[in-house]
Amino acid sequence: MAQNIHYIKKQTTIQLIANFIIGGVIAYFMTKELPQVNLWLDTNNIAQTNIAVDLIMGSFFMALILSLVYSMLTKSAKNKGEFSLQTSHKLLAKLPNNFLKRALFVGGLFLFSFGFFAIAMFSLMGIEGLSPTAFVFLKAVLSGIEAALVTFIIIHKELSH
Repeated sequence: MAQNIHYIKKQTTIQLIANFIIGGVIAYFMTKELPQVNLWLDTNNIAQTNIAVDLIMGSFFMALILSLVYSMLTKSAKNKGEFSLQTSHKLLAKLPNNFLKRALFVGGLFLFSFGFFAIAMFSLMGIEGLSPTAFVFLKAVLSGIEAALVTFIIIHKELSH
């Protein structure tokens, strides 16, 4: 059981730090020459980065990919006997056991909880855009937090069945 906890802490921390850096670096290079990152798609320049599409696509696909990766990695390690089964929180126990269905569910969950929720908050506060620096910081923080949460959830679920 101690080995499970160590693995969960280590992988969660790695994903927090790695995705904070990766999310920030990608956001920097996507926006470094923009005067402002708009909340919504600019119909005059549909190729320009915007907060809404970035958060919607990023929150879904990051959760989906991390779910698939950590489901397979943890299942493989569990099958090799590196980890013991553990009981899971009631909410995590309700996640689908099939790793593809679970990945789609977790992707959708983060799409709504991170993507749509953040966009709704921006809209309610009347924020129509951010400076590139503020967007980079937002993207880095949200990427790190989301990656850590998804990793934690998926490893716990995989070790519980």
